[in-house]
Amino acid sequence: MFAARNMIFAGVSLDLDPDAAAYIAAVETAKGSAVTATQSTAINDFYVAEKLASRYTSLKRMYLPIWANAAANAIDMITLGSGSFVGGVTHSSGYVQSNGSTGYFNIGTTFASMGMSSATCLIGCLVKDTDTLSSTAAMMGALTGGVSTLIRQSTPTNIQGRNTGGSGAVNGGNNLTGILTYSSTSDSSRSLRKRVAAGASSLGTSAGEAAFTIVGGNPFLMARNAGGISEPTNATIGAAFFSLGLDNTATDSLTLNLKTLWETTSGLTLP
Repeated sequence: MFAARNMIFAGVSLDLDPDAAAYIAAVETAKGSAVTATQSTAINDFYVAEKLASRYTSLKRMYLPIWANAAANAIDMITLGSGSFVGGVTHSSGYVQSNGSTGYFNIGTTFASMGMSSATCLIGCLVKDTDTLSSTAAMMGALTGGVSTLIRQSTPTNIQGRNTGGSGAVNGGNNLTGILTYSSTSDSSRSLRKRVAAGASSLGTSAGEAAFTIVGGNPFLMARNAGGISEPTNATIGAAFFSLGLDNTATDSLTLNLKTLWETTSGLTLP
């Protein structure tokens, strides 16, 4: 399925998946220091598991901003391309955090360019700590007129997922931290889910709507792109990803894999 590549860590030889090895090398170049053997093993295990589960080709962008380094945090694990941090963003060990006014991350490409549509689209982010500044705050996504694909805090006590060409949204109540996902597997199926330390669960579903042209702007993280920065959040973000739509079983398997990756590489614990 894929050929391993050998790397040496403190005298210990590791056989790594080639995509894992390429990402590790890119991170090391960006931050100017080594990725540890423990982190490398966890990264490799993530790639191998996604490939064995046949999800890897569905994943279009994934960011693991744990490196306390802007250049390393900007690297996409799937294409090795880089997005752009803008404004006031703090890069800590395990997560990034906007100042809640000017800071965000532009992934540098559109939903359509990633092959996503109204009928097949999954967005997700790992929220360690919730927003403390605003009653409305977007964790990720974009909005153009009435068309939107995003995850946002719509009130201080409600999380909301959207992949809609109208006013449709799925509200998930007071579930503002953990790994949050919003997946469309058809125009008649939307699912908002979360994973926390205790496990994965549904926050809400929708029968959807008629097909529509997905929002054209580049998605932002720590804000939404509404022709510019909108609803910035100072929530702490440990990971973010974009995929073709996955059913609930596949989504939960992906987020479990991500939980293990983030906790092992960062040394932190999912809420």
